Amino acid sequence: MKEYSPYKSLAEWRKDYPSMYAKALKVGWIDELCETFGFNKQKKTGVKKHNRKRRPRSYWTKENIIKLITQYSNRGDWVTHDATTYRIAKEEGWLDEIYALRGWKRNNVSGRIKKPKKFWDIDKNIFDECRKHKVKRFWKKASPASYKAAYDRGLMAKCEIILEESFQKWMDEIYQNL
Repeated sequence: MKEYSPYKSLAEWRKDYPSMYAKALKVGWIDELCETFGFNKQKKTGVKKHNRKRRPRSYWTKENIIKLITQYSNRGDWVTHDATTYRIAKEEGWLDEIYALRGWKRNNVSGRIKKPKKFWDIDKNIFDECRKHKVKRFWKKASPASYKAAYDRGLMAKCEIILEESFQKWMDEIYQNL
């Protein structure tokens, strides 16, 4: 017996209720739904795979990657459209050379310079970083690793004094320029 449905197809219903469709698929009700509402059962359900030819990892030499990236105008396009070759170049340590060949600037995503291991185990380094900021929340946002190290090592009281001095010095400079 065919029942009324406001949807003309299973795909239409799936589009409006993706979570219900996923549940029906998981539980195995798709056949029953199609029969009850008179939907034509789809041949394949799920995500369509692209038809791109998969190449073996040995294919991706530095020369082949350099040939490939000539079609991209910047690093962002390369990463977006061909993440695999970007990952391989990064793992193999070819990025600096590739960036130099293409004239791209190398920058890390966060804009922060990575510190060497155990850098924040030295109190002087923590205090030097603290002096660069005027307010605790700006310090925490700009250098979360140094902030956490100061907190973990029990240096927050000294850092708060440094921050207060930095803030006062900054305020004095502002008043002098008025």
